[in-house]
Amino acid sequence: MRASMALSVLVLLLLGPVAHALPPAKDFATSPHSGVDYPMGTVELDVRFGENVQLYYPAIEDGVKTQMAGNAQFPVVLFIPTDGEGSGDYELFSQKLVARGYIVAVVDGLTSAPVDVARSLTRVYEVNEGDGSVPGAIGSMDSRWAIGGHGEGAAASLEVAGSWPENSNFEPPSGIFGLGLSDDGELIEGGEVTEDALDLVFAEPSIGLLLTGSVDTVAPVESNVLPLLDAGMDLGLHVMTVRGANHHQWKDSTGLFDSNDGTATLSQEEQHSIAAHHVVALLDLTTRGDHDSFSAAFNRPLDPSVLSDPDAYLDEDLRAAEMLRLNVTSPMNASGTAVSGTLLFEGQIGLWDGSDWFAEGRPAEMMCWFEDGSSESIGSVNETGWFSCSLDVTDVEPGPFEASMRATIDGAPVTRTLSLNRVNGPLESLAPVPAVIVPQGGSATLHADTLAVDPDGQHVRFTNVQLEGANASRFDLTLLPEGSAVEIRDASDVDWLGGALLNASLSAAGETSPLQVSVQVRMGAVDNPVELLGTPPSLVFDEDGPEQTLDVSTYALDPEGVPLQITVTGGLWTDLGPVRVAVVGSNLSVLPLANASGSVVVPLVVGDGTTSPVALNVTVVVKPVNDAPLLNETSLEVVMAEDAVLDLDLTPLAWDADGDIPVVSIVNPPEALLVLEVVERTLEVRPLQHANGRIDTTLRFQFPDAVLDLPLTVTVEPVEDVGSIRLDWVRSLGENQIEVRWTVEDRDDLTNVSFSSAMQDGDGLPMVEAGTRSCGPALLDERGIPLWSVTCTGVWALPAGSLLDMTLRVEEPRPTSEPEVVYVLPVPVEAVSEGSIVDNTEGGFGSVFFLGGAAVLAIIALMAWRVRE
Repeated sequence: MRASMALSVLVLLLLGPVAHALPPAKDFATSPHSGVDYPMGTVELDVRFGENVQLYYPAIEDGVKTQMAGNAQFPVVLFIPTDGEGSGDYELFSQKLVARGYIVAVVDGLTSAPVDVARSLTRVYEVNEGDGSVPGAIGSMDSRWAIGGHGEGAAASLEVAGSWPENSNFEPPSGIFGLGLSDDGELIEGGEVTEDALDLVFAEPSIGLLLTGSVDTVAPVESNVLPLLDAGMDLGLHVMTVRGANHHQWKDSTGLFDSNDGTATLSQEEQHSIAAHHVVALLDLTTRGDHDSFSAAFNRPLDPSVLSDPDAYLDEDLRAAEMLRLNVTSPMNASGTAVSGTLLFEGQIGLWDGSDWFAEGRPAEMMCWFEDGSSESIGSVNETGWFSCSLDVTDVEPGPFEASMRATIDGAPVTRTLSLNRVNGPLESLAPVPAVIVPQGGSATLHADTLAVDPDGQHVRFTNVQLEGANASRFDLTLLPEGSAVEIRDASDVDWLGGALLNASLSAAGETSPLQVSVQVRMGAVDNPVELLGTPPSLVFDEDGPEQTLDVSTYALDPEGVPLQITVTGGLWTDLGPVRVAVVGSNLSVLPLANASGSVVVPLVVGDGTTSPVALNVTVVVKPVNDAPLLNETSLEVVMAEDAVLDLDLTPLAWDADGDIPVVSIVNPPEALLVLEVVERTLEVRPLQHANGRIDTTLRFQFPDAVLDLPLTVTVEPVEDVGSIRLDWVRSLGENQIEVRWTVEDRDDLTNVSFSSAMQDGDGLPMVEAGTRSCGPALLDERGIPLWSVTCTGVWALPAGSLLDMTLRVEEPRPTSEPEVVYVLPVPVEAVSEGSIVDNTEGGFGSVFFLGGAAVLAIIALMAWRVRE
């Protein structure tokens, strides 16, 4: 980076020196009190010559000189009364602070001298050393302390904190607050902030909280407080104008001479509670290092960047606040430090208590800006606190200017402002100066920023250009808009070699002395584009014909003899329409695709690799040739289940490359077993009901130029059919016996099938078979559809129980892999007396006692059922 390409820092940081290391974290001894309110003890401490300090402290019980609470170290708050008030006039407000773990020391009367405040502090901390004033007070006080006051005492608090001597035995106060600040001319005079106020210097965190009542007519906020904002004091201020609060309710009681105040609409308790909520948060933040208290102290309940409080009007200026530790590493604060045309703020931030803000989920933000409002930028902060933010100073006019940066964590800010100078250095020539090469018949562009650079970051421009030399007239020279570049064009109609000298003047905004540079301009080597010599012939093929090759160099030529570079659709090969084309050297190879025909234009791009290529088209025609149709299968076998139907698409079985569609028919269609029919190239197979077996036939595909036959076999596999049983008769044989004849019918073959049978009486008890069961042979009924039948006769002894609801159970055995078939048949009989049966031993009355006859048996057959077990 060039040293002159810089911004020079002329003045140190306005709000404090740039740190060269992150300031050390502070060791806070206590944390905010989260328990119940402390009782308040009180004691009056003598200082000297009648001066005293009223001390209010957290105690184990309320009262005078009661024992100090011993479970913590308590920060001290020194409070200065307004003019005319004493150390005993602020017990009520002090009680609010004591309750949350603070020792409040109210001095006796108004004082603005740091030496007087130090003397009172010395007396207070003697209690901490065990002087006997307060029981149990040894080691109970934290070394960190804060200062506050009322009225003139609030103004005095700012003066004391801002002029605290470096050689004091006490560190400067960490926190500052004021109630109803009333200025006597030390801070504000004639509506303007005094020089004395602007000279005050405050120690970090350099933050103050001022509360004033909206009906305070003793010290109105408009004239006593608000002028301190935006005045450039070394103190960040947050101002709350509490709605309905007045001036005198801050102290314990109102006297006869206090009638000059506005009428409060808040009670004194309400006014104190609102103020104490924010003051305690300020003290927790500044004396105990609790960063979470920032939002409560400074009214950011929902968003770190949004002020909101229903109880008060809010104003603030936190530019001078040092709420974070800060180490700025760029830019350095040394006068004359060189930086680039981009102003870069870099450094690191951290919390004063040293905690890991990123791990705790706190948001961090960074921004920077020019104080004149011309530009601002959002920067970044990483998890370790390192930040970066940049501003482009290119458009900043030469001379002094100011720029600022602000970093925040949870809204708590730290800000730095720099006074800088935008220098105006001369242009610097870039070496070596490049030569400009102009292509034959073409042009070249020369940019100004390739010849020189402005150290101030301004854009470099051509202000004047001209060519000299014997060949100058063979070029055309054009200055482009805004002078950023110049175009040099070959003006000759023929190829030539040679050059000229370009003389140019360069400048930038604010420059008074242009930079003169000279640049060699030369013609480039002669390199003419490829020339077309003619139109290549069409390539004609028969469908599926052999490959053909075309020599492209016969029709295109590079004038310099450079080998041609040929592509087709951007590559070396591709499929186009009915052909595949490929480039091999200077040859174009063309091969018809299988069974494809038609025409296509092959677009070639021909060049030499340096100049613009030319287009060359080759027409290819593939004439169609009639193709023989083909069968895709040698035979077709269809297997299906009995009583099923099938629709088979025949389209895939035959194919013609020319797209001819065959007519399909069945040669010798079967007359038995099934029905075959072709409907729109779909074979419909419809077996006859309960039929099974196999047929062989032929499918014929008839094309316009060929007939193809495909053997077809259809196999219908048998499926077991549901059989039935009927009761042929039931008759008496005498001797308490009955004869039952029944017939089983089935579509499946019953040859070699044996049946077993059993009967039960109406009570479900088995009946005894009295004779040998006999079954006739299996008979085949030839009525077009096979129907097998077997008839059996059995004899059973009449039961002793009920004759009603007798049942016949017939079982048809099956292989072990199949379940048995069981028929269950009701055998009805009319109720008769036992004597009647015995008297008819010949069975002549069988038709009387048992239901018989064809008509009745048909009804009985409908009552039988068949089950599988």
